[in-house]
Amino acid sequence: MSRRRRMVSPCRRGGRSPYLSARAEAPLSVPERARGARRRRARLCAMARLSVVVTSCNRPEHLARCLASLERQRRPPDEVVVADDGSTPEHLARVEALVRSCALPARLVRQPDRGFRPAAVRNLGARAARGELLFFADGDLVYFPEALAAHLAALDARGGWTTGFCVPLTPAESERLSLERVRAGELDPFWPADGDPRVRALVRYERRFRRKALLARLLPFESHLRKLSLRGGNACVRRADFEAVNGFDEAFVGWGCEDADLGLRLLLAGVPGSPVHRAARALHLHHPVEERARRGDRWVSVNQPYHKRPRRGRFRCERGLRLLGEEGAS
Repeated sequence: MSRRRRMVSPCRRGGRSPYLSARAEAPLSVPERARGARRRRARLCAMARLSVVVTSCNRPEHLARCLASLERQRRPPDEVVVADDGSTPEHLARVEALVRSCALPARLVRQPDRGFRPAAVRNLGARAARGELLFFADGDLVYFPEALAAHLAALDARGGWTTGFCVPLTPAESERLSLERVRAGELDPFWPADGDPRVRALVRYERRFRRKALLARLLPFESHLRKLSLRGGNACVRRADFEAVNGFDEAFVGWGCEDADLGLRLLLAGVPGSPVHRAARALHLHHPVEERARRGDRWVSVNQPYHKRPRRGRFRCERGLRLLGEEGAS
């Protein structure tokens, strides 16, 4: 065995390479996957239907501003699916009214209140969506008009999946960012200056993603792939790739890690990720934090132990869009 092959062989745990085609179970090199895909990207994104799946739970005043920002997109979505995670009857009535009054084609799907289940509710919305491209949004985010276009431009250029992030607003800023201001497109005054720590963190996240992506292409070990995080409230993926990994893993219950897990499994399936943190800007409306644990100055998810388990090249979850038996999980 050559030295080059000995360097690659540690990736093949369990008899399977972690870089696999999303369509076939045969190992493919990065150049082989890239050929042909480049010729289809621009045509795909220009012609494909784009569905936005928006999660919501008991914050209709936030959802109203989120939907208003989606209505102002330079590349408007072809449909919006609001996926409600067990809102109370009072809040649900307001959500239904927002969906009916939305200027975009919009529908509402909901699941009963069995605790905070972001993975399950996103899968619910994805099942109801009809588009070939899925954009996952959070109902407490306000998106700048160029956000969706930035995601599609990155998909045109590089394929795979795309992810952005958001700038958290203070309680006072969130209160000032009224529904009327969102409808008027007055978002720029709420974007912090370049020297603001929130913007510096955003730039740092994107640069780190690009460095780690280069390292993962050269040495596609699972430990390197784990450092490329997908953010569930600002991410776009082809439906075919989303279905190939069986969507979000519904074993994740509570806050955190279900989106990073989806990104990891897409990477294991051979679907690369691209950052659009600065191009697809979004503002996070303040709200009380629930179901989280603080470790020092960081939020730590209760799902971390499950997320950190070794995958050994397995990219399809068992409890996702479909329930898979032992034979169906890859």
